[in-house]
Amino acid sequence: MANTDAQSQISGEGALGLFGLWDWWNKTFTADQRTRVLEEYNPFFSDSAASPLTTGYPSFGSARYFLSSTAMWFNNPSGFEIALKFMDKAQSCPISSLSLIRYHFDCMERIRFYYRWRSELDGALQSAIEACKEQIGIAEDVARQFLLEDNYIPHHTGYEQLAIIYEKQKDFHSAIDLCVLGQSQGWANDFEKRLSRLRKKIASA
Repeated sequence: MANTDAQSQISGEGALGLFGLWDWWNKTFTADQRTRVLEEYNPFFSDSAASPLTTGYPSFGSARYFLSSTAMWFNNPSGFEIALKFMDKAQSCPISSLSLIRYHFDCMERIRFYYRWRSELDGALQSAIEACKEQIGIAEDVARQFLLEDNYIPHHTGYEQLAIIYEKQKDFHSAIDLCVLGQSQGWANDFEKRLSRLRKKIASA
């Protein structure tokens, strides 16, 4: 693997070469972590033993998308340190490199990542909240885009997660406002069920 890595670094192949990430890769990860990523990361579900990080010219669109999607690949207890390094690096890449839909999914990945580690990682809950608010901020435009492209508006992670957070904080009125807004935009969340529960909690307070 070492010879392949060296050749790829020279040729600029793979995602690491495409986005100029070789120095970061070598300095940030331990040898064992690099080996694990190269062996396990297979986003295209290819039978090839070659890694898209070091071989070929994979289509990831942008460095930010590549980094955040790789972080989610290792978003589990045994892969947490690897995932965090990829996610931290992703945040250094400009959001302007993303299309509107990619930005929507970038927010979703950050919400899921940071909320999962809210008890283990300082500032993670606030990062999740900020990502929710970003995703909600573009939600109306994204809903229109989904309708144009797919004739369908899917579930919205930001509305659901932020409503959950507000409910846990007993800020029921803010949670209701979120649900009403998301419902008005046509997102496929089960807003009515949540609204009914929230209104009951207000009534019984």
